[in-house]
Order: sequence, then structure tokens, then C-alpha cells
Amino acid sequence: MELALVNLASLYLNTDRPGDAAPIMRQLIKKYPENQEYRRVLAMILESE
Repeated sequence: MELALVNLASLYLNTDRPGDAAPIMRQLIKKYPENQEYRRVLAMILESE
């Protein structure tokens, strides 16, 4: 499931839909708080808004 969510968030980012990717990244961070890459991606999304 984790990989599917990462791929979906990536698809949203690659199709210029960061608003759709952000909730997915938040969900991933909640479930995998040790993953710094997810935090970095969310920070990038939030900076672009």
C-alpha cells in the first residue's frame, strides 16, 4: 500500500496537482514518521502553494 500511495502522490506532482498530493504525503508521514523523504516532499509541496 505504501508504494501505491507514493506512486499516486508522484503522479499528482508530475501532473501539476500538488494540492492532491499533499494529503497523501501527510497520510504517509503519519504512518511512517521516520521517513524523512516524505517530509521533504511535503515541505516542497507546501512551499510551492
